[in-house]
Amino acid sequence: MSRWLWTMLAGLGLGFAPLLAQETEPGTAEVTGFAGFVSGIGTHGTIGGDLAYAHTKRLLLVGEFAFIPAGSEAAGVVKASAKAYDFNGGIHYQFKIKEPKAVPYVAGGLGVLHSTGSVKVSGFGGAFSQSASATDFYLNFGGGLRYYISDHWGIRPELKIYAGDDTFMRLAIGIFYQFGKR
Repeated sequence: MSRWLWTMLAGLGLGFAPLLAQETEPGTAEVTGFAGFVSGIGTHGTIGGDLAYAHTKRLLLVGEFAFIPAGSEAAGVVKASAKAYDFNGGIHYQFKIKEPKAVPYVAGGLGVLHSTGSVKVSGFGGAFSQSASATDFYLNFGGGLRYYISDHWGIRPELKIYAGDDTFMRLAIGIFYQFGKR
């Protein structure tokens, strides 16, 4: 990983240190929408969302969906496209910090990545098309930061590493809203 990325993540952590504390009460629910990019299976954008439930003040149960539009190409008589869908479940463990409004967490989970691709070749003799798909299991781990803008909503940068048939990473930033027992 580049030195620039590590410097940025360290700066985010240090920059939020003087802000006010936040606690996630058990029974709180959270919804997040995010956008970012994946790298390691090509470099592509990604969008998605997740739902989380605070089982304790530190432990959140998370279900997540992400879409990775891997792109499409057309070169003369050949057209190709690919995309992937990530479904996973896991946990976020939040660290207790006395001062900050920024709450760091580590994440881990298990999920599937369903990818599809197609190619079509057309010419004077007719057309030929082929499609393929695969579903692979992945473990994921990483971490992020819940930065509270108010009591109920905030910004959540996150970095995750996915390990399976291929290894790749996702860097994303999301907007979250918490409701329920908060």
